[in-house]
Amino acid sequence: MDPIDRRRTKRKDINLKGNFKIKDDSKYRLHIFKEPADLLLADVGSMGCGFITAYYLPKGLVVNMKVRDFPVIAEKGRPTEMRDIDITARVMTCKTTPTRVNRIGVEFLEVKEEHLNFIKKYIAEPS
Repeated sequence: MDPIDRRRTKRKDINLKGNFKIKDDSKYRLHIFKEPADLLLADVGSMGCGFITAYYLPKGLVVNMKVRDFPVIAEKGRPTEMRDIDITARVMTCKTTPTRVNRIGVEFLEVKEEHLNFIKKYIAEPS
């Protein structure tokens, strides 16, 4: 069964830039330096998200992510401001695409409650 079909919660498409760093000592085995690597956030849900990066990340790896300019939805359903959000997540899937980039699916481990509320409001809004 496809990992997308096994998701526990709904995800909504989004297109935001950010970066990630590997949290544990695996960064030395993966040849990723201490500097953050770029990512493109592709979808987001209340329990996880998907992003695209040039790096192949193995299942189980823990990463610290920073997503830039996440839309903060006001009561009227429109973004009122953009905020950076920080997430610690575990890689659940990594799939190399035909264009030679990697589509990473992660499960949230740590997210500030305020940031999780931003995500939930974004998902609840109709497209």
